[in-house]
Amino acid sequence: STLKISKSDYEERYDEAYMNYLNGNYDTSLFLFNQLLELENINDLSDNCQYWIGEIYYSMKNYNEAISAFSKVFNYKDNNKAAYSQYKLGLCYLNTDETNKAVEAFEKVISRYNDHNDLVKKSEKVTISGEVFDAQSLLKSLYKKSDKKTFSKNFNSEVKINFDKTLTGTNDTVFDLAM
Repeated sequence: STLKISKSDYEERYDEAYMNYLNGNYDTSLFLFNQLLELENINDLSDNCQYWIGEIYYSMKNYNEAISAFSKVFNYKDNNKAAYSQYKLGLCYLNTDETNKAVEAFEKVISRYNDHNDLVKKSEKVTISGEVFDAQSLLKSLYKKSDKKTFSKNFNSEVKINFDKTLTGTNDTVFDLAM
């Protein structure tokens, strides 16, 4: 027997799953969205179901499951959630400390989905000045002076570092630097 329901039934169940998500009933919402995806009528809401499954896992801080769910959104042709999934993948990778993958994901948003201005702006901000800052090249320019790393003597500008995640290439964090 095929698992098919009418489009209006599908929409009704989708709305119910989405309302549960909005109300923070993640387990119920997850169950309902997965149930819709098991049906054999792929339609224009299928990619949305897959996307919201990713959002549920993201909300639950289950980033690896979220990565898996967001990645599946791209399997749907003509989907309207690809750009958002790509952006969310970047955030998931930031949360799992896979910074290189995060930067790659945000760069894909910028290059592939430039019609989504809001996401492009957010992605540029994250990769250029926001949450990811690669301090490795900066640290190589420092020289050792006693036990503290410092800039050369002729450097007297103030350095302001305002980043959530910093790559140092060592186990130091930027907060350990004397500036």
